[in-house]
Amino acid sequence: MAQLEWPLFVFREDGVLQLCETLEDARREFEGVDVEARVFEFYDFSGCPVKPVFLQLNEHSSFLGLIHTVSSAVFEFRRDPDLETDPIDVAVLETAILEKNDRFEGLIQVRKHLENRGCSMELSRLRQETEAAEQVSGGGGG
Repeated sequence: MAQLEWPLFVFREDGVLQLCETLEDARREFEGVDVEARVFEFYDFSGCPVKPVFLQLNEHSSFLGLIHTVSSAVFEFRRDPDLETDPIDVAVLETAILEKNDRFEGLIQVRKHLENRGCSMELSRLRQETEAAEQVSGGGGG
């Protein structure tokens, strides 16, 4: 199995794409509970799906049934081309915002990077071309 390529593309449920540069950043940025609940979809820099592997599980505890706490799991990531998740093209298509980062200025650059890495990006490319054509023609609004 090929080695994981950093940074990771992290697609959030709220339509935001962010880049995560290192495993330490991921552990600091993302709660194990949310990672376990699949609030995020992860892909490596080549566009391959990535799955979190838990080295230590989330621990749930309560005191007298009134105070509930959760200690976050410890996880790492592994490439998994067979992971049952959307292709990265669909994830990009469903993304509204690219969080500020040092690598890409916009989603078009992300798409072009992934195309250069051999990913099929037909759906997101078609949407971006359609949106560009609508802007040129006036968007149909009035």
